[in-house]
Amino acid sequence: MRPNSSAKVQSADRPNTLGLGPRELAALLDLLDQRDGQRPNARREFSRWAYRHAGINVHLTHPGGSTTTQRLAGRNVSRGGVALLHSGFVHPGTKCRVEMIRRDGTLKDVAGEVARCQHRRGMLHELGIRFEKQINLREFVPPVGNTPLYSIERICPERLQGRVLHAEDSTLETRIVAHYLRDTCVKLVTVGRGDHAITTAAEGFDLVLVNFALPDMTGAQLIKELRAKGETVPALILTADPVASMNENLWEVHKVGLVQKPYTQEQLLRAMGERLLIDDRTEKSAAVTEMARGAADLLEGFADQLESALAKDDLSRAIDIAARLQGNATALGLSHVAAAAEVAHGLLPTLSSLRQEPRLLQELASACRRAAA
Repeated sequence: MRPNSSAKVQSADRPNTLGLGPRELAALLDLLDQRDGQRPNARREFSRWAYRHAGINVHLTHPGGSTTTQRLAGRNVSRGGVALLHSGFVHPGTKCRVEMIRRDGTLKDVAGEVARCQHRRGMLHELGIRFEKQINLREFVPPVGNTPLYSIERICPERLQGRVLHAEDSTLETRIVAHYLRDTCVKLVTVGRGDHAITTAAEGFDLVLVNFALPDMTGAQLIKELRAKGETVPALILTADPVASMNENLWEVHKVGLVQKPYTQEQLLRAMGERLLIDDRTEKSAAVTEMARGAADLLEGFADQLESALAKDDLSRAIDIAARLQGNATALGLSHVAAAAEVAHGLLPTLSSLRQEPRLLQELASACRRAAA
């Protein structure tokens, strides 16, 4: 996947070495993207995505040991490296640290080295920096509509292997998936209902493919049930309605990918490759850490709301918070918090005032804070 030429350049606090502001830089990047073409590179391992930042700090360690810091313009990024624009030549092999800008604006130091320095025109040079350790693209690249954020440029079917559970009630759809996977080393197990998928998932799988519309539940409900049972297996939802699927907030809460129907063999293999080949221990650790941070913030927020409702003796507010907390805790697999919220939600409507049983909310808020710690 080539960079999106319409991507907006993110602003910076100070100029880059080219002396270009966001508008001028965007025009230059559009020109470079147009000249380089939009066709995938068969020799390229990782897909490149637009990473347009007007200023990215790069700390270069030169052969003599001296270190300089240059503020370069960003062009694109892949899982394995980043392309930056500079006003001068830098020797390939030069070690460096790049202050990569995350989607939320925070910085992450990434070690690497200059793999190439290509003269483009005049004083313009393009540096290709190879990272020492591959990054999680989702930290740095925002989603572009319904376009999947693929890390791999091309997938060789023979590389895909593992046990895959396919939840689909359409015979035609199951045949299509089986046909697309015919040259892979995947062992495919197909079930036609959500409840059967939940039972079968306990046998252990490397990936779950789920149709968004099943006879007894939606694909989103199926994933939530699996997560509530502690199943962390990577998942893909196959859907003809990506908007409805995205409204379920599946990626942010449950780390679920989407494949829009009708899909090609290449699209399915690339999506599966992201889970079977790319989701290694480092990526999973990053995802778990990100999810844990989000869950902690959510629980702390619920604790604050519970304590505020108690201080104001707002019974109806407390009932609403307990109901929402129960659902969120269940989705996150926090059974003890979900159980405490369920008890509170059952008892609160029997009270006329929160002052009758203040410990009910106090203990629930404490359970949230302990789980967030």
